[in-house]
Amino acid sequence: MSVPTWKTYDHLHLCPVFWLLFPVIITFCLLPDIIWRIASDAWWTRKIALSGVERIKEKRHRAHWKAKMSRGKSTAAAASPSPSSFSKTSA
Repeated sequence: MSVPTWKTYDHLHLCPVFWLLFPVIITFCLLPDIIWRIASDAWWTRKIALSGVERIKEKRHRAHWKAKMSRGKSTAAAASPSPSSFSKTSA
C-alpha cells in the first residue's frame, strides 16, 4: 500500500531543507536572466558611448502620457475633465 499523496506534500511542507533550499533554487533559476540583463545593459551602454551619441533624458509631463495612452480610444474617453476643473468648495 502506498502513502497517500497528501502525506507526501505534508512531509515536504514540514521539511526545513525544502524551505532552506527554496530561495537558493529560485536564485539559480533566475541567474541566467540576471546575468543576461547585466551584460546586455553593459554592452548597450558601451555601444552608445562608442558611437558618440548623447543620451537625451526627457522629462515627460503627465499630459504627454495621457495623450499617448488615449490614442485609438473614443473621444469621449479621451476628453475626461482635468482635476483643476473641479470646484474646491463642493461638499
